[in-house]
Amino acid sequence: GFAGDQWNAPVIVQYDVIGKHVTVSGRSYVGGLYGRGVGGNLRVTGNEKGRSKITGRDTGSTNSVGDSFVGGITGRIRMSSGTMTNANIDSTDISASGRYVGGITGYSDRSLTNSTVKNVEIDGKSRAYTVGGIAGAISGSYSTSSVTVGGDGATDKVTIKNTRSGNKTGTGGICGGPCIVSSSVVNNVDIN
Repeated sequence: GFAGDQWNAPVIVQYDVIGKHVTVSGRSYVGGLYGRGVGGNLRVTGNEKGRSKITGRDTGSTNSVGDSFVGGITGRIRMSSGTMTNANIDSTDISASGRYVGGITGYSDRSLTNSTVKNVEIDGKSRAYTVGGIAGAISGSYSTSSVTVGGDGATDKVTIKNTRSGNKTGTGGICGGPCIVSSSVVNNVDIN
């Protein structure tokens, strides 16, 4: 991605960052633009060369945090204040088998608004839990509003898979884990 870790960066609310035909692979905190990051006006997309691919590498351990916090934009949103806004992802494949896997972010410590996920395949493999179209999970009282997962056209379809054996709770169109949602749309989304 663009930067591995923006964890302790000052709060920056506006970026204009576009990643095209991005391929990123890592063990944890994996994202198309940031491993752990902050910001707004962000986009990851494919181009004429093909789809972007964001992959959390499987560590093979059931006790490891490896392969966790994987998202199309950032593995984890961490900001001391503010809201992540205008994050858009399309033509991208995201896969991981750990905790917190999502279209925009694996996990967020802040609210997300005005964001879109379309033409994306999110694949929670073997041990994955909390797999969602926007986020794997969003912390506490923070919310998701004015977000769209999928769309009306055939090329807008979003597929969310959780191939974990046994209990498949924690898979959702917007969030896999707990989150507060308002004024948002899930359309043309296949969850299996």
